[in-house]
Amino acid sequence: EDLGPRARILSAGFKTALLDFEGHTPPLQGLSRHLLPQLLDAGVGERPVVFVTHSLGGLLCKQLLADAAELDANAGAGSLGERAGALSRRVTGLLFYSVP
Repeated sequence: EDLGPRARILSAGFKTALLDFEGHTPPLQGLSRHLLPQLLDAGVGERPVVFVTHSLGGLLCKQLLADAAELDANAGAGSLGERAGALSRRVTGLLFYSVP
């Protein structure tokens, strides 16, 4: 089916060296905290969203959505959390393949 003129396809890449991090921040949380503002700045969440993920990307997507919901729960008006909450509410589909 035609996605229409308003559809966008975005791709995110990241290093997969799971043990290459500093301090006590788990790698997925650090990746999520880095990626979430970038997605929001790109306008992701202003329209319905479908995530298609593979392997570690699926785990990152799960973490990102959990972080977005947590930020939303503690959000003030106009904050990052409010925008993150809008993203989590506009997810209409998730496709995980080869995700542990």
